[in-house]
Amino acid sequence: MAIERKELKDVSSNTRAAFQKAQDVVRKDNIDYGIDLLKAIVLREPGFMDARQALREAETIKASRMGGFSKIMASLKMNKFILQGKSCITKQPLNAMKFAEEAIAVNPKSGAGFNLLAEAAANAGANFIAIDALETLKAINPDDESNLKRLAEIYQADDQGLKVLQIRQILASRHPENLEAQAALRSAAALATMEKGHWNEAGSSVVK
Repeated sequence: MAIERKELKDVSSNTRAAFQKAQDVVRKDNIDYGIDLLKAIVLREPGFMDARQALREAETIKASRMGGFSKIMASLKMNKFILQGKSCITKQPLNAMKFAEEAIAVNPKSGAGFNLLAEAAANAGANFIAIDALETLKAINPDDESNLKRLAEIYQADDQGLKVLQIRQILASRHPENLEAQAALRSAAALATMEKGHWNEAGSSVVK
């Protein structure tokens, strides 16, 4: 069954109540408990993006408070979730997404966790979740060019030509002598131009 993108109005009253409780808990600075509540909602309703955004925000607060030893222990603890997720990412991508969320909750700045989530979400046909994961990783580590390339690819798969162009411009500016990067930029520019042309045609037909 495909994962549908949902807003607050699209989820059940029980889920809305649980989301409100989780937000109240986070506001009271009980971050770990708030993360547990939000994670439970996201695992139950993976397409509920308001809860997913709130979870990422709570995890960001947690990450900012982690000391060096805590980060080391978190990295060790999350490895089991990463391995479990990778073992089922092809045949059971929804389960892999759950393991990815567990890994991220343990180590909120985990590149491995967000990469696992993105790949699993793409396999599950939920590009919007994959994009959210890779955009979050971009915010954490904007210099990660491997992530930028993956983000450009998923934007392209999702027919977001202008965003593909933005990423390719970043990569090309960093490597002005790289022929592959420059060729990818030209291709992205052509794609964005075609996309803009389709929008203009659609707009013209509406006006008529």
